[in-house]
Amino acid sequence: MSLHLPRELDLRLRDDRRLLREVVSPNQRLAALVDEHLEDYITLFKDAAWRKLHPWGFEVMLSSMHFSLETLLVVTGTLKKLSKYPGFCRLMTGFNSHDQVRATLFEIQVADWCIERGVTKLVEFSPSVQLRGRTKRPDLLWQTTLGALYCECKTPDQFNNRLTRRLDRLHKIAEQEYSQHATWAPDLRLDIFLSDAPDGVERNIRNLVRRAAVSRARAANEREIVDGPVRGVFRHRQQTPLFGDGELDESGTLSVASVTVGPVAVGLNDAHIRTTIDVANYSPTAAARLLREARRQLPPDRHAAVFICLKGESEGERAIERIKELLAQVKYRNTPWVAIWTPSKLYAAWHNGQPFDGRLLLDAAPLPPSVHP
Repeated sequence: MSLHLPRELDLRLRDDRRLLREVVSPNQRLAALVDEHLEDYITLFKDAAWRKLHPWGFEVMLSSMHFSLETLLVVTGTLKKLSKYPGFCRLMTGFNSHDQVRATLFEIQVADWCIERGVTKLVEFSPSVQLRGRTKRPDLLWQTTLGALYCECKTPDQFNNRLTRRLDRLHKIAEQEYSQHATWAPDLRLDIFLSDAPDGVERNIRNLVRRAAVSRARAANEREIVDGPVRGVFRHRQQTPLFGDGELDESGTLSVASVTVGPVAVGLNDAHIRTTIDVANYSPTAAARLLREARRQLPPDRHAAVFICLKGESEGERAIERIKELLAQVKYRNTPWVAIWTPSKLYAAWHNGQPFDGRLLLDAAPLPPSVHP
């Protein structure tokens, strides 16, 4: 079912909210979310940017980020559950800075998960901890029947930014070499895939592009060229990049593409060269760095848990193995429990012989049925 707004809406305006309800009424799920959470959303998200609803996709735009109205209303429902816990007002300040929004959304997700565990007694946001005359504020204090855990919630944005800059530099090298040759078929794209980007990979990229130019490919025969950790294949520009065993998992990759702009309109599918890197190979490094960063922000003499968000489905297993190695080190003796969170799975690692073990994962027992006389 396709729904369309006739214009941008300002959700502060009663007439615009009425129009929104009229438009979404055919979609039962979205209409129910609007009826249940819209007024609370407006109360919780006070900045004007959060209240402008763009007609395409019913989205709220913040800098380079965009969030669907459905997602934000679901978050609002979660925030209503969390609002009774200490420090909730401090949690909401994370929405005041666009740079903190994704991290705050992950913290909300973690807190919601925590309150649903069977061992949970209380969750407190941004608790105050005094350390050598300074005040630290971890993301959460998770009070459980097994003891108290100070928690940090980490997203890989900073690490991914570094990886993105690295990919940009490597793609420019590929593009520069590509521009040195005039043997390219106009309907083909050269797809370059890096399973890894070690020092010296620049030379492999240049060699691969030179060899691709020499081959003078004139049809999309998916002929693969390999040079060290770099692979290349020609495909029609309208086709999805394929490498090796099949289609890439977009959630576990980063890509950059080049399009020649001229007097005729072009789209992203008109790219003549595209460079993609497998993020999954970097997940152990990212997780290790985020764990070290989290530990520095936690009181060293208190038991702590760390939640790390990774976006790719293929990243969790590799990352948790690296985390297990780190937890064996003495400096992590007060970090008995770490979780890697992917879109569909949660991976956990813990020290043996201490109370914060697999019991933290157990759901709260369902309430018994009501008994009526």
